[in-house]
Formats: sequence, structure tokens, C-alpha cells
Amino acid sequence: MKNKGMQKKSPWSRQRMEAVIIVFFAALWLLGYKAAFVAEWRSLSAAPLLMKVSQAEKRLIVWGTLYRPFRDGLSVAPENSAIYFLNYCPEASGVWNWLLAKYYFTPRRIDIAGPADTNRETALKSDFVIACVCTEMSASDTEKLGFLGQPPFKKVTANSYQFGHYAVYRIEKTGEGIR
Repeated sequence: MKNKGMQKKSPWSRQRMEAVIIVFFAALWLLGYKAAFVAEWRSLSAAPLLMKVSQAEKRLIVWGTLYRPFRDGLSVAPENSAIYFLNYCPEASGVWNWLLAKYYFTPRRIDIAGPADTNRETALKSDFVIACVCTEMSASDTEKLGFLGQPPFKKVTANSYQFGHYAVYRIEKTGEGIR
């Protein structure tokens, strides 16, 4: 009868078993995700370095040289201007460049054209032209851009980028001034 009133408690009660199982799986999870934690720690340790970098340099780190035409366009085009963006690189799909251009050039008005849409008269309605040209562009496409070498188009800057090269042109409006 003494045994009935005094039941022996097991060191492995239900609550203790659940706690041990949770700790075991948490330790297993931490070991499995060690690489993710190490990568996160390295990115956090790079944060102070990135805080010293300008916005343009951060965008170059993220986008690579694809950002260069946008950076140079932003440096010369005032907010109330219009930009005619010529994209001759099939590798840089038109939709993607359109989204990036809309994002970075807002509030500027932007018209995007491909090789089939290139038009001198439409370009003249803008204040600036950004022409992105692939290295393997055909001769007929090069001829379509011949108007950029004539007045009133004045080359402001040119550089290479991921898919080829680009140039930014200012359209000099005689008698009107630039908007």
C-alpha cells in the first residue's frame, strides 16, 4: 500500500521530453543552416563599408555595368526633361530596360525605342537621347543611328557597358533653350 500513494516520478516526463526534442531539432537546424548564418554574418560585416559608398556606387554594385547608361543620363538630364531611350541590345530585353528607365528617370518623360522604332523626328521631340548599342549590331542598324552624329545632337558622354557601348546626346534646341 505504500507504493500506491507514492508513485515514483520518471525523470522523463512529457514536458521534459518535449523540451529535449525541441532543443535537439533546434540544434540540428542550426547545424544545417550554418552556411546561411555565415553568409548573413559576412553581409552584415560588409554593411559599414557599404554605408560609406554613394547611391550610384551601390547601384553599380547591384546592377553592374548595366546601370551606367542610367547613371550618366541622370547626371545630365534635369527632372523636367524628356529622354529618348534607344535600346539596340536584344540581350537587355526591352521590357526590363523600360522598367529600369521608368524607375530611375522618374519624373522625366521617357520614350523607349528599339531598332524598328528609331525615328529622328521622334527623337527631336525629346531633350536627350540615350543610345545603347550592342557590339554585334548589324550594319543596317548602325546606319539607322547615323542621325545622332549630325546637329542638333551633341554627344555629352559615351562609355561601354555590359552589352556593348552607349552614348548620351543632348538635343540643342536653337532659339528655344532646353526645357
